[in-house]
Amino acid sequence: MYFQAFHVPLMDINRSTDNRQESNTNLQAFRTDFFNKFNHRYGVSWFDDEFKKTWDIDIYGYPFHKEEGYTVIEKGNLEILLLKMEKLNELEEVIRDFLEMEEFTLLNENMGDKKWYQSVYREFKQNVEPGEEYLEDLYRSRYMDHFYTKEETELFKAKYRNETPSSKVTLTQGDSSST
Repeated sequence: MYFQAFHVPLMDINRSTDNRQESNTNLQAFRTDFFNKFNHRYGVSWFDDEFKKTWDIDIYGYPFHKEEGYTVIEKGNLEILLLKMEKLNELEEVIRDFLEMEEFTLLNENMGDKKWYQSVYREFKQNVEPGEEYLEDLYRSRYMDHFYTKEETELFKAKYRNETPSSKVTLTQGDSSST
């Protein structure tokens, strides 16, 4: 989500830093901006804050098939297909059947590593290391409990805990210093 509106922090950071040349890019400023200004709980609270308010459906009141990676909710005249993004490419047939289409092909089009900010995006993903408090806050959420197995959640957290080359930067929410 942060990179979907990347032009906003870029313009803000450009007030004090010349980022016009890729070699001048202040990656630490982007990391700090990410942890200090971005709403990190938006994704894990979206179903309560946005979906439920719009559709009057509490998806947490319906079982989700964690292993299969999808479920269909039917309420009134609505049919809702919920998918795990991590299983999206495996669920092409499920999507096609849900949409009642004879032909359906998923395309990977909106990829951060193919956009104009790809080098910053790649470096950011490789070298930012969230602190333990940050990981626990997001991974011990209602959202994660509903959609993911305990094993999946631990694997997600381990991804960040184990990637610790010396070039990594550890930040916690509200922290603007690096370690």
